[in-house]
Amino acid sequence: MHKNKITQHILSILAITVLLVLIMVYPFLPGGYDRLALSFSTMIQTGGAFGLLLIPIGILWLLKPRQAYAFARAAAVIGMIIAIIVSLIAFFTIGASFGFIMVAFFAYMGWKFWPRLKLLKNSQAEQRSLVPLYLIAIPATLVLVQVFFAGPLTDWSRDRAIANSAELIDHIENYRTQYGRYPESLLAQHKDYYPDVVGVEEYHYSPQGESYNFFFENPQFIFKNIGTREWIVYNPQDEHRMYSHTAWYMLLTPEEQERGQGWYETGDVGVSHWKYFWFD
Repeated sequence: MHKNKITQHILSILAITVLLVLIMVYPFLPGGYDRLALSFSTMIQTGGAFGLLLIPIGILWLLKPRQAYAFARAAAVIGMIIAIIVSLIAFFTIGASFGFIMVAFFAYMGWKFWPRLKLLKNSQAEQRSLVPLYLIAIPATLVLVQVFFAGPLTDWSRDRAIANSAELIDHIENYRTQYGRYPESLLAQHKDYYPDVVGVEEYHYSPQGESYNFFFENPQFIFKNIGTREWIVYNPQDEHRMYSHTAWYMLLTPEEQERGQGWYETGDVGVSHWKYFWFD
């Protein structure tokens, strides 16, 4: 294979991988809230995980280039399954319209790929293709990034949002010093105080007796704690409350609320008066 062709493929693999990794970690980086960031990240995380099924196909394809058609067909079937899963994620996390757009996109890609697949059927060429490298390198890199960086990135985004809340908490405490009570509400058209984490939408405030709960949802890698949503809660008197259903405030007695709030795990985050709550 010509050296220029090899170089082009290697650069293409690097460019695609870097782009996908950046989109995957984007919700955990500094910046204003992006409502699509976590959904796109989840799609790539899931696609990368299921893409591990492509790695053995890619390896066998490299070892047995004469059977390229069989391996390409197997990769196409797995790719179709991944496309369906990713489209479903788009459907449920962003909306039906975008889900259908993803279906149309993958259908178009399949239509473009099909003629090339048929060309391989009658080909007996010994020349090795570099397509298997895409099947190996891209999903492997996406999963390795999740394995090694999921914990540090989620902790970093959480700590950044906590640090950026200091001004708002100071203002809440100053309000209490001045008026003898905490604010009844912080609802307003303009938030004025921002977490400055792409995947964290806003801070929430809920008065609770002589105290209050101040909280935000921290983005998660889906395979760090599968199906888990993490809420980070501040309470100046360490009387943290975080419920999984709004109706519980009205329908349950205080004793029933105390016995069960809906989370399955809670603990300290290493900052005074802050705790994490995990919901499934």
